[in-house]
Amino acid sequence: MLRRTIQADSVFSLLGGLLLLIDSELIATLIGLPWSLAFVIVGIGLIGYAALLFLAARRTPLDRRQALGFLVADVAWVLASVVIVLDGLVPLSTAGFWGVLIIADIVAVFAVLKYIGLRRLA
Repeated sequence: MLRRTIQADSVFSLLGGLLLLIDSELIATLIGLPWSLAFVIVGIGLIGYAALLFLAARRTPLDRRQALGFLVADVAWVLASVVIVLDGLVPLSTAGFWGVLIIADIVAVFAVLKYIGLRRLA
């Protein structure tokens, strides 16, 4: 289960990163932010993260510490998303507000699945 979750997270992160690189200007406009460069940077980061996930999923056996690090990264992403939405310092449009929350929900599901997978390894 843990391996499949990490693989799925790798695909999700890669697709998200590519989308941010390809359409950063459009996404920035939809979300309500004037700067698309941040989305390019996040896109590159997501592609790098996807590569780390992909390589980790190929290891036999899985590295529990690395998987725990991915779980911590997911929790950090969700917490940062909540702060962005609740803080109000980032002027999100309605689409941006819901987009950030939906992505945070997806990342939270990955975190829960990784937690369950780690527990099963124990």
